[in-house]
Amino acid sequence: QHLFDSLLQSGRRVICIARPGYGESSPYQMENMAKWGQIVSALVDNLGISQFDVLGISSGAPYAYAIGYKLPERVRNIYIFSGTPALYDPQVLELWPYPVNRNASLAEMQIVAREVFFSHLSEEDLLREDIQDSIRNNCFGVAQDLKIRCMDWGFDLSEVKSLVYMQHSQADQDVPFITAQLTANMLPNCRFAARQGEHFSKELLDQFIRSVVLGQVEG
Repeated sequence: QHLFDSLLQSGRRVICIARPGYGESSPYQMENMAKWGQIVSALVDNLGISQFDVLGISSGAPYAYAIGYKLPERVRNIYIFSGTPALYDPQVLELWPYPVNRNASLAEMQIVAREVFFSHLSEEDLLREDIQDSIRNNCFGVAQDLKIRCMDWGFDLSEVKSLVYMQHSQADQDVPFITAQLTANMLPNCRFAARQGEHFSKELLDQFIRSVVLGQVEG
């Protein structure tokens, strides 16, 4: 099942952009998260899109904020599902349960990415399309995510003026709930909601899309 079937079935236009290094996207090295806003700005200019909403899932959350920061007049709403928190902030980083080395090179992070996310997978799983897209270019995309999410993002969340709808599980085993709360508090216009369940599943995402994303559009 496609992750965004409910959006497509509702007649919404869905544009999914592969970040640098994923799939067939070139492994372009970004200095910070803000660069993603510049990249997407050029894309929407080329497509002639005047206004749009942004959906950020898990590690895609900082990139969603970067788009909102860069294009405040175009981004109507930002929707965040189980998002990676504001790891540039010392207080949030202190509550992050995973080791962080801000001085690690991209090459070092590529080794970490392969060991943490892919070394334990079965041969069958390694053949999945989504896994193949992620390990392309020697895990460049995942490695870059891991590196720049803990650095200065090139902007503060206080500068993201779009309305943000954020939902996070109180029992999230991947991203601590408290880090999501702190991140929500940094955003000037954030509607934060707690939910039950795991960090991510297609079913939970679909519930979020139907109740929050489409609910807001249609409400």
